[in-house]
Amino acid sequence: MRAYVYQARSLIGSDSSGLSDPFASVIIGDQTESTLVIDETLSPTWDELLLFNDVLIYGTMENIKLDPPTIVIEIFDQDKVGKSEFIGRTIAKPHVKAFEEPYERPHFPPSLEWYEITRGDDRAGELLATFELLEIPLKQDRSILPELPSPRTPCGKTPFETEKETVLPVPAGIRPTLSKYRIEVLFWGLRDLKRIHLLTVDKPRVDIECAGNILYSSVIQNAKRNPNFTNPVKFVDVELPDQDLYRPPLTIRVIDCRSFGRITLVGTHTINSIHKYIYTPICKKDKEAEERKKSLIQLQNVDLVNNCIISEDTVTVENEKENWPLLMREGRSAVSYGSGVKVISKRASKRELNKKRKESTESAFDDDEGSKDWWTKYFASIEAMIEEEKEAKKERQGVLTPSEHKMMNHMLAEMKYIHMNWKLYLNLTISKNGCIRLNSIEEKTGDDSEDESRIVGVFKGAIKVYKWPLPKGIEDHTVMGFDPNFGFFQGVPNNEPIHVLVRVYIVKATDLHPMDLNGKADPYIVLHLGSKRISDKEHYVSKQLNPVFGKCFEIEATFPQDSNLIIQVLDWDLLGSDDMIGETRIDLENRFYSRHRATCGLAKRYEEIGKTFQASNKDVLRCGSTFPHGHAAARAPVDISPRKPKSFEMRVIIWNTDDVVLEDDAFFSGGSRPDDCQTTDIHYRSLTGEGNFNWRFIYPFDYLEAEEKIVISRKESVFSWDESECKIPARLELQVWDMTISQRTTLG
Repeated sequence: MRAYVYQARSLIGSDSSGLSDPFASVIIGDQTESTLVIDETLSPTWDELLLFNDVLIYGTMENIKLDPPTIVIEIFDQDKVGKSEFIGRTIAKPHVKAFEEPYERPHFPPSLEWYEITRGDDRAGELLATFELLEIPLKQDRSILPELPSPRTPCGKTPFETEKETVLPVPAGIRPTLSKYRIEVLFWGLRDLKRIHLLTVDKPRVDIECAGNILYSSVIQNAKRNPNFTNPVKFVDVELPDQDLYRPPLTIRVIDCRSFGRITLVGTHTINSIHKYIYTPICKKDKEAEERKKSLIQLQNVDLVNNCIISEDTVTVENEKENWPLLMREGRSAVSYGSGVKVISKRASKRELNKKRKESTESAFDDDEGSKDWWTKYFASIEAMIEEEKEAKKERQGVLTPSEHKMMNHMLAEMKYIHMNWKLYLNLTISKNGCIRLNSIEEKTGDDSEDESRIVGVFKGAIKVYKWPLPKGIEDHTVMGFDPNFGFFQGVPNNEPIHVLVRVYIVKATDLHPMDLNGKADPYIVLHLGSKRISDKEHYVSKQLNPVFGKCFEIEATFPQDSNLIIQVLDWDLLGSDDMIGETRIDLENRFYSRHRATCGLAKRYEEIGKTFQASNKDVLRCGSTFPHGHAAARAPVDISPRKPKSFEMRVIIWNTDDVVLEDDAFFSGGSRPDDCQTTDIHYRSLTGEGNFNWRFIYPFDYLEAEEKIVISRKESVFSWDESECKIPARLELQVWDMTISQRTTLG
């Protein structure tokens, strides 16, 4: 039998440093063979072929193929003193080859497979290996078997009580193809480190391991004073498989360097797949190939019979007049390509619609110069986006299939106008430039559960993996415009402590959780930043689940010590302590160093999915800005205070009525809101349906012109402590009634 043991990943750390010195022991029947020991790693690469000679198996070849013998693979950690410590085990079945079968694809040589390593019920890692069982007939020797690879130089030490004369590598037909890669890491800082063994973490260091290579960060000399690294950018060159299935994981460890040379493991985090951090550059040849491919696609869409071009964004109309709509749209153009067939462009019509919509929005602003406040622009942008969604929905209904239509509706639901997108990252974004934030440093265990008690800190950084050297003629550049041959993290800003002025704009909250017995809440805002706390309890909003705050708060802070902003929404109670409805946390340091800049204004795009309350899972629309202290950019804050209604008085004159279908006696009633109803006097004994009143109704009310709503402030009951505010549409209702002795009837 031949055992091809290539590597393992995500093993359990057995030493105090959080690492292991693993080796694999393969057992079949009464024979045992072991690999070399790889020092201080959780993802060892053994790359060994273990031979088992004279394996005797009873049974026919058919039965052996149906039920091959079981192979047990055990992983141990070799210690300098004492016995080796057990890490985990897995079982496997070999690929059985009869003597008369050819040794060729697709069955032989076998491909490497991942086997899960377990210790009891816990997961202890994965093993990449494969096994084959080759038949040797009687009176034959091993020369009939496939040729073995040439021995290689050992890259590790042998386990205790074992001797290895030669080390055979995994053959080229089985082992994955390797290429040289560069792993570039931006070590930014560490946050929220918990105590380890009752002592604070004062001098932490981060180690990143991949394929047996370790990249060490600089040591933070005083984590309490400045938790950022002094030398943030480092790299290491490694050999990695080109196939993503065989690539080893990234293991991130945080070590506390204590006095007298002692080191203590703080926590670990494993990135099982590095696929999303792989960068593939675009060369001139690839770009030219893509352009040629596009031109070929365009040539395939040429209709030589009708002498016209048929593309994805055009609609061919054979009889133009028959297909015209009843009302012609302005700006709809038809282009002829030398024949009677017309090609109508959808992009042109859509562009015209967007242009008209934009002009109408701008004209709406110009009509009323006095209403150009922040809220006017906010509501105008909402209306424009709703119209765009309606137009897009109409286009999709006629083009997309039901499954695509459902998918697009789900995507649009995530792009509604409720919440601004504050997903801003440190200098670089994940999707385009490879920046990430690692949200947890897990304690040393084989359990993958996301228990909050196991999280001991946060590592902030970025990872970039790319082939090295980069190909010639590359056209890509870094986000700062530098040549990527000198590193992708060039131009990273200084991460020294900086004093800033933070402005937090709380616009409104939506769908809050009811906290009172009446199904409402009395919410107000509380801010926490570092040791500072700001409470707006005096300005709580009475009996509202969708309150509009319109507040701006200013706080002075120092990054990175005071970078975690906590926004809480509490429910005001007359008696007892106030209840917390929910809270959200924002990393202001990420926002300050974002290449989108830390400014505040009306965004062009709004998103429904964003930061959410942890307690009640409700959303808050908010915005914020950060400025260096004393910088010229710290101009006056934007005024987002809620609009105050203006007092109006509406006067309605009822002169007479005519052609009223009579019942008895008629009189008029009118009202502008449900609780404000006024009536005229009664016109008795009308015979022709004509009634002369000469009556005047007077309705005083508070009115918001921009929203076209009446604001009513009143107590809901006699037991209410304060007044609650509600908004209703501005609508006037006039009714004619017939008055009788017993009852009155509506005439119209």
